[in-house]
Parts: sequence; C-alpha cells; structure tokens
Amino acid sequence: MKNIPLDQAKDGMKLAQDVKDPAGNLLIKAGTVLNQAGIDRIKTRNVMNITIEEGPSLLTPEQKAQKKLELEAELGAMFADVRSQPLMNALYEAALRYHQAKLG
Repeated sequence: MKNIPLDQAKDGMKLAQDVKDPAGNLLIKAGTVLNQAGIDRIKTRNVMNITIEEGPSLLTPEQKAQKKLELEAELGAMFADVRSQPLMNALYEAALRYHQAKLG
C-alpha cells in the first residue's frame, strides 16, 4: 500500500483503502480501479490523499502483456535444458502460471 496525494492519482490505479470525504462519507470502496471520472469525483469532495495498491495493478494492459512475455522468455531460458523432463516441465509450467497470476 502507498499513500499518495490525490493530484498524483492516475487511471488504472487500484484503491487499497476506502476513500471517504472529511465528513466520513464513503466515496469509493477499496479495490476499485480508478478512472478519471472517479478521480474528479474525489477532488470535488476535499480529499487530499488516497491509498493505492502497489505493484502490477499499476501497469497498463500493454505493460502487463509485455511483462508476461518477458517472464515467459526468462523462465524458458532457465528451463531450456531440462523441459524435456516431465517433472521439470511441470515445475516450469507451475512457475509460469504463478508469476502470470501475480501480474493479473
């Protein structure tokens, strides 16, 4: 989690905590992926900071796709000499699934 000033908020950031106005009214729930309309709504309610999730949730879909390709290439290189072995191939596939799931 990372607390940032609202003026640094960008489309695609995911809220780690509920956003409430100074009176305590819920504006947007935790887990929501921000868009410009949501950011603008928060700005009108005198909210100065928000708490976002860090990591892959901040990547654009294009960046995620690129990271997945890079990950597959990196793991492929690591397992290149042993993928013909069933157990090592299963380990490669499990590692690939795990890391791709983390990217979302």
